Amino acid sequence: MILAWKINQRRNLIIHNGGVVNSIYLNKVSKAFKEKVKIGDTLLVEDKYLDNAICKFHLVFILIAAELWKKLEPQNKERGTVLIEITYENLLNKRWDIAEGLSFFIKNDSKMEVVDKTVSQLNYWLAKKRQGQFETIRKELNEVDYSDKDSVFQLAVESLRENKEKFFEILPRTIESQSLTIERLKEFPIFEEMRGTEEYTVFLKSLSVESSSLIVKKSKKSK
Repeated sequence: MILAWKINQRRNLIIHNGGVVNSIYLNKVSKAFKEKVKIGDTLLVEDKYLDNAICKFHLVFILIAAELWKKLEPQNKERGTVLIEITYENLLNKRWDIAEGLSFFIKNDSKMEVVDKTVSQLNYWLAKKRQGQFETIRKELNEVDYSDKDSVFQLAVESLRENKEKFFEILPRTIESQSLTIERLKEFPIFEEMRGTEEYTVFLKSLSVESSSLIVKKSKKSK
């Protein structure tokens, strides 16, 4: 909310004073920012700043709506599904701060399904990692035990840990059990590091060879 307030002050300055810093603006911003600018300076709105500002408001308004939904219908578990879908779109578009905020909300919502909380925990760790904050989650990530969960969740954890050996040990059975499709393997942002390995290329080639073999066998049977 503090960030949204700061963004709103910048917006007011641009709209009402052409971006030129005045005493009104300085009286409403933090002490740290006052040391960076002075009255008469012109503040510009760069593309990166604008995109960041839009993301901040996007997150704030979604969280407000989610909190209202939670208050009005605390037992409605559809909330998790909707928010995870929004989170995933933001992950695909690399809006990590929005994904982090939404994932934090879901994983701490006591009324959500266990699977939704697990997905959101993984998305939260991913968002933190992509923002260069891996050290803040390293201990928690390394200590978590997902051995009782579906193999696709185990796979996601090993990818975040960048444990290639364990990842490619789990991957074949995860694909075979259809817990994960090849399309999802190629798309999920959480598997990005593993997709860049030689082992991944070898795995995809082995699947192609296997598929070709099955086609040949079916053709022979049809004759």
